Amino acid sequence: MERETKEIETPVQKKKVVLYTYLTGREFEYAQAPLFEAMAMRPDAASKDVKFGSINVAKVQEATHRLIEKHVVSIDGKKENILDGILDMHNDDYQFVVESLQELSKKNS
Repeated sequence: MERETKEIETPVQKKKVVLYTYLTGREFEYAQAPLFEAMAMRPDAASKDVKFGSINVAKVQEATHRLIEKHVVSIDGKKENILDGILDMHNDDYQFVVESLQELSKKNS
């Protein structure tokens, strides 16, 4: 079954980026896994609460990269080296793509 896609155009470089409009459950779990690894949590037996520690920022970045890898179909028709293509964009374009992916993920989670 062919998955629905959506085309967006980046604001600065006017790149045409094709995105899947949703992830499969497997893809979503793969993309989110580093976020769970990023959080340091431990139960506090005295108060029955959970204490949060530091967050591993590299794992948050890894989750963003996985989201890009699983959501982006092509950049200006090219389907190779997607992650590098997004990372090499002007920062405003990169932020636009990441925000678009996060918006799609929120709608479909």
